[in-house]
Amino acid sequence: MATTIGIDVHRDRLMIAAHDGAQWEAPHTEDGLEQLVADLRALTPTLIVLEPSGGYERTVLAALPVARVHPGRVRYFARSHGIAAKSDRLDARVLAHFGGAMAPRLTPAPSPARAQAVTITTRRRQVQQMRTDELRRRHTAPPVACAAIDRHIAFLDAELAGLEQELASLVAADPDWPRTRAILTSVPGIGAQTASLLLATLPELGQLDAKEIAALVGVAPFTQQSGEGAGTGKISGGREAVRTGLWMPTLTARRHNPVIAAFAARLDDRGKSFKVVTTACLRKLLTILNALIAKDQLWNPEPDRA
Repeated sequence: MATTIGIDVHRDRLMIAAHDGAQWEAPHTEDGLEQLVADLRALTPTLIVLEPSGGYERTVLAALPVARVHPGRVRYFARSHGIAAKSDRLDARVLAHFGGAMAPRLTPAPSPARAQAVTITTRRRQVQQMRTDELRRRHTAPPVACAAIDRHIAFLDAELAGLEQELASLVAADPDWPRTRAILTSVPGIGAQTASLLLATLPELGQLDAKEIAALVGVAPFTQQSGEGAGTGKISGGREAVRTGLWMPTLTARRHNPVIAAFAARLDDRGKSFKVVTTACLRKLLTILNALIAKDQLWNPEPDRA
């Protein structure tokens, strides 16, 4: 009988639950995944659901057609059903019930090149954070420590250069990415690093409509309908790495992209706060990128897309 399946992923094991109540455990190994694929093929589930788990879910994503869902959505769903506790078995059951009730979209399995690009961009973000931390420490470090900090910063700079070269070679070797990267970098505000981030972590760009891509990234405002905050909108969920990676390019676009600058000016004139204006500009920038890739067009500020 068709059913939905929830998989709670851990480094060394997988906890599997079916919507009809069946539950079992499998080792998170190559052999364990092969057996799981065979087991699920026999069950013919309508949907398989899992949450991100620090990257451990990637092997399952590569082996099975699954929907990878935001943990916050699952916790809200659990609480709405009176489930406050958490355990591996319970989490798998909640995922199965969430899949049956919400029918989330399947997550495309990454190609080997995209999986490698995700790894490189993730490591680049980590190295950049280490460099930022070291620069911050240098402002208050005693002279005896500055030389060691400078050596570490020089090492991190070399690491960043190497990662950029790896990523550039990966993009150049792909038959589709050079054109997509050219479209992205043609938009004022989007540089090579941001383009690489989007190529690696937002493969849906150009394949969804404006509302869907905004919701996927987590910049679609959801209006509160009751209480003291009625009428206000908030963003939540989505792909934090993409949202964070687009924040500084959006600030650049506010200065150098005529469409984004005009849009921001109108919001400023209406008295909107800096954060609200910047978030709206990020959403508009994302919408422009999505439309250009869908149409396979380079940036052209005319006609105004506002």
